[in-house]
Amino acid sequence: GQSVSGLPGDATATQTAEGTPRAEFEMDALSDRALERNAADFTAEPDEPLLSVILVDTGAAQLEIGQIEALPFPITMGVDAAADNARDLAQIYRGAGSEVALIPTLPIDGRAQDMAMALSFNIDVVPVAVAIMDATGSDFQTDRTATSEVVAAAASSGHGIVTYARGLNSSRTIAAQAGVPAG
Repeated sequence: GQSVSGLPGDATATQTAEGTPRAEFEMDALSDRALERNAADFTAEPDEPLLSVILVDTGAAQLEIGQIEALPFPITMGVDAAADNARDLAQIYRGAGSEVALIPTLPIDGRAQDMAMALSFNIDVVPVAVAIMDATGSDFQTDRTATSEVVAAAASSGHGIVTYARGLNSSRTIAAQAGVPAG
């Protein structure tokens, strides 16, 4: 695989604020499954409960990489593909050891082919994502056409899907039928 570390273009990016080496992560350039290629190393502790934490970067406040690295547990950062600096943010968070979830921008009431094109663009903007995330619970999971396109894109790219547990949550059902990891 290809070893990637630190912030793009920053010569000191391989060290934390305290000067300790930042963990590097391996990207398997041969894997076509985004969930495998972009996943952070993780080993579950036996007999310990599992909990996933996703922080969504709204752009309102800049998170310091040191704050993220200081957390006593692994996190996933949600990155909005429509943000001007989405690609850089995703690389920064991934370089700090966090996984990244892509928050797509989809056309409202769009046709299937419009959504497919938008998803392809979004995935290209945030190439280090492990999953496609519905950040509000009503971005794609309440629209059957959008859900179908997101699941099709995830099935093709190897991303997982993150949705909210609301109602019947057909997004998870559709994802499960397509063999796409969803939660």
